[in-house]
Formats: sequence, structure tokens, C-alpha cells
Amino acid sequence: MEIITGNAQQINSSCTNGWAVGHMQEGLAHSADLEIKLWHYDKPFDYDQKTFAGVEFITIYGGVLRFELELPNGEKLEITLRGDRHEFIILPPGTKKRVIVKEVPAFGDTIRWPSHPDASQVIGK
Repeated sequence: MEIITGNAQQINSSCTNGWAVGHMQEGLAHSADLEIKLWHYDKPFDYDQKTFAGVEFITIYGGVLRFELELPNGEKLEITLRGDRHEFIILPPGTKKRVIVKEVPAFGDTIRWPSHPDASQVIGK
């Protein structure tokens, strides 16, 4: 039986950029149903705007993240999550999302479903 061990630092520096489970993995960690990412940032970071065709569940355990969102119905929101409160957000399919790491170290995890190579698209800044 296969057992996989690791840590967030290892998986963040891997070719999958933090994705521990999903279509991008092989063996026991391969799944078309969901993706799991362990993320950690030691310096402020600003993601390009992206959209994901499925549902995203993001939890923060340390630091502060700001989300600039545009929902599929066109509504625009800005939401800040704080790690000291272990906050989370669940985003519906097709949400345009820009994430800004405001306070570091910032760390948490992301679970999203389904897992497909074409489900996530970078839109721009």
C-alpha cells in the first residue's frame, strides 16, 4: 500500500507549486475529483486575476489575504481573511479572483473541485 508524506515547504517548491492532490499528481495523490494545495508565503505577493470553473474552498491559518472578487453575476466584492481567526471563503464556479498577500507569513490550504488542467485560467492584473 502506498503512503505519501511531506510538508508545505516541499510541495511549495515542487513543480506543482503547492498542489499536493489533483490531476497534476501521480499515484495515490492523483484525482480528477478535487485538488488540495498547501500554500505558504514569506513575503507579500500579488496574484494575477484568475478564474476557476469549479468551487474553491480557501482557509488561512496565518497572515492576511485580501480578495478582489467579481462573481459570475457581475457583483464586485473585496474580502479580507485573517489567519489569526482561521477564516475561510468558499467561491462559486466562474468567480474572477485576485489574491493579495497583505501580511506574512501567510499560510493555509485550498481545496477545489473538480480537478482538470483547463479549469483554472489566468485573466491578467
